[in-house]
Amino acid sequence: MGEEGAAHEADLLGRMAVERDPRVMAAAGVSLAAMGKATGSVSSASLDAIGRMFLSQHPGVRAAAAEAVYVAGGESAAPLMGKLLKCLDDRSPKVKIAAASALAQLGEFGEVYAVNLCRLAHDPSQLPAVRAVALDALAYMEERGAALCDDIAELLQDPEVEVSQAAQRALEAFGIQVGWF
Repeated sequence: MGEEGAAHEADLLGRMAVERDPRVMAAAGVSLAAMGKATGSVSSASLDAIGRMFLSQHPGVRAAAAEAVYVAGGESAAPLMGKLLKCLDDRSPKVKIAAASALAQLGEFGEVYAVNLCRLAHDPSQLPAVRAVALDALAYMEERGAALCDDIAELLQDPEVEVSQAAQRALEAFGIQVGWF
């Protein structure tokens, strides 16, 4: 980063160390990722701060950490992929949705976890919205998502309309036309 960007990064990092408002924490983490991406690389200090956000008690902060990983993108996101993956098992649906959405947007880095998203979509204990977002994320995953078409097709008959419609959208994204039975 240039001198001005480094000063803003240091300010945000300092603020995150003492900030108690989860909305500010969430915005600061995403901003750090965006600043780093704009300059070509997210600093290790920023990645550490984003990593600590995953440990927050506030679901909004954990969801923002997932978004920050997506915003950082590519090689910068690699050190945080394990923490992002753990978010698929978070107790908060908001965090699960943010993690699934981030994985969808991370290209080849997110595609590695297509099977994890498929498992989430098949879990009837999850809210229908979480399951539907997992299916929508799979639709972005090209070959790895398409390899799961048989598993996705099983969800066409899901009793939750939101899930069955998301399964149809995912299959159609892979070029498979589905008619309602």
